[in-house]
Amino acid sequence: MKVLTGFFMAWSNFLALPCPYKKWDEKQRGTMIAFLPSIGMIVGLLWMLLFYVLISINLPIMFAAFLMTLFPLQVSGFFHLDGFMDCADAIMSRRPLEDRQRILKDSTVGAFSVIAVIMMILGMYSAFLSGGLYADYLCFLVIPVTSRGTAALSVMSFKPIGHSQYSGEYQEDKKTVQKILVIVQMIVLMAIATFFTTYIMEIWITFALVAIVGFCAGIYGKIQLGGFSGDIAGMGIVASELAGVITLIFI
Repeated sequence: MKVLTGFFMAWSNFLALPCPYKKWDEKQRGTMIAFLPSIGMIVGLLWMLLFYVLISINLPIMFAAFLMTLFPLQVSGFFHLDGFMDCADAIMSRRPLEDRQRILKDSTVGAFSVIAVIMMILGMYSAFLSGGLYADYLCFLVIPVTSRGTAALSVMSFKPIGHSQYSGEYQEDKKTVQKILVIVQMIVLMAIATFFTTYIMEIWITFALVAIVGFCAGIYGKIQLGGFSGDIAGMGIVASELAGVITLIFI
């Protein structure tokens, strides 16, 4: 039951969809993070469904690209995008570490975050227009699961910033179990995707590039901000999903 509590905590925290079971147990915060790939599975299935509907009704390509760009941001309540913007303000300020950490916590929207989010949205939109709308359906399942899986592993692996909500959160024995849970979910995803697709190479290339960009974004954020945090995890999710959609142009 505690495991299910962790799953529904992840649902209520990381999805804008109505949660069927609302209960918060602070002791299950680590389990909540471990279920990020499952939340990505929900996002991915709905993203695939949207893709199918848009293709079926032959919607004009520019509006279809807009909806495909908006959906993964909207369905997560723009939660991860908020972290992406916070990190952009802090990192791009190029100030001393202490100031960057202060800016990261500041709820004020700065010019750097506005520039970064505009470029990110334009990048994803143009990627859909440039070929992303001709990809295999299952790519839209692989991308959100992988981005969230790498973010979860990063949260569990990297030392948190002192002010992070995850500071002091994990015991080593629980952390190992939670990492295994994340990896199992990602293995299940890739097994399903590999079984049902005829584009196996494309699926695995997408998986690999999303994972690499997600981890690299996390490492970069950790170096720039003196530790890991939920905002950096959000930045990694947004950056890796952008990379995943761009990958679809070339495969």
